[in-house]
Amino acid sequence: MVRSTLQLIQEVLPHLGPHTDPCMGLISHRVVFCVGSSCIPILRAALGILQVHLRFSRDVQAILRDLLQHMIDSPNPRVVREVLVSLPILFPPDFDTRCVKKHRK
Repeated sequence: MVRSTLQLIQEVLPHLGPHTDPCMGLISHRVVFCVGSSCIPILRAALGILQVHLRFSRDVQAILRDLLQHMIDSPNPRVVREVLVSLPILFPPDFDTRCVKKHRK
């Protein structure tokens, strides 16, 4: 059930337009919690949501701040570890040219 819910969110997210950031603000803490899942499909789906959110967001710095704050606030050490490990996946070397510059037009 969790995996299918995450997949649905990932599919809907690109179509939210200017509502992407406010909607993700409501659920981002739960998505970050799923990054700490020991179930690999749930972990992948949560990372997929974060990648889509980063791609369509108007405020990438706010996402990074929230992601790190949720990680710090998590009592689950696995969430902390998995978020840290996933940072290079979420922010690859070409991230700036792929995602950020498109919003500077």
